[in-house]
Amino acid sequence: MKIGGSWTIEKLDILGDYLDAYTTALKDQPFELYYIDAFAGDGAVETRDAEVVSGSANRALQVSDRAFDRLIFIEANEQCCECLEELQDENPSRDIQVVNRDANQYIRALGGLEWNVRGVVFLDPCATQVDWATVQRIARLEKFDLWLLFPTMAIARMLPRSCELKEMKPKLKAHLERVYGGSSWRNLYQPARQGELFGGEKSERRRGVEGLLRVYHEKLTEEFGKRVLGNSRSLRNLNRGPLFELFFCTGSSNPKAIKIAHRIAGHLIERMPRCLPEI
Repeated sequence: MKIGGSWTIEKLDILGDYLDAYTTALKDQPFELYYIDAFAGDGAVETRDAEVVSGSANRALQVSDRAFDRLIFIEANEQCCECLEELQDENPSRDIQVVNRDANQYIRALGGLEWNVRGVVFLDPCATQVDWATVQRIARLEKFDLWLLFPTMAIARMLPRSCELKEMKPKLKAHLERVYGGSSWRNLYQPARQGELFGGEKSERRRGVEGLLRVYHEKLTEEFGKRVLGNSRSLRNLNRGPLFELFFCTGSSNPKAIKIAHRIAGHLIERMPRCLPEI
């Protein structure tokens, strides 16, 4: 079972309310609606005060105005998949597929979808598991709205404050390029003053996490264009430190559909109550 703090409840509340609004908006349309949960866990989350709440998979099942036609729960952990299969057994009338596989591989292989398929993908990693190529695939399908959790703190801890970029460990470079989809992460660094004075190549990372988020948002804009929502939600720990950033992109390229999706998602990001830190 996933363990989460107040920020987890914020994330799940935003997702759940969006799924309700999304399916209601499309209930009279001739679409087959998919929900794809890329890191589904076991369907439940335990909070710090030992309260068990519905996870993302359960919340997608609970959408009532118009139910999703197909739900795909992807999880690499076999024990979690067993719990998801129990959820599948408890809902025999629903079209539920439990996939015990790497989420990146599964989504990148998506294809052959009918013209009328639409849906929502939730990329909810616990750290840096999401490959940029996976985000690209979702963008290019133009069928799925995307809620994406970006691991702000994990990336910040991974990046050295000061370094010579050419001497950075190859494994770390490859990891960052996998997450950012290339070398755009280098824009987080600027020449150190000493390097400027004495001709060295040492660079310093810009302070704070704003740069991390700006560079990633720019990458999203390269792929999704106007389909990327301009604002996002910062999810913080009990010390108010940024843990994750919740981004939204719509799948449709129809200007009217983009406007509706952005209005709903933007409202939830801005208006959804922020949970108080645990004491």
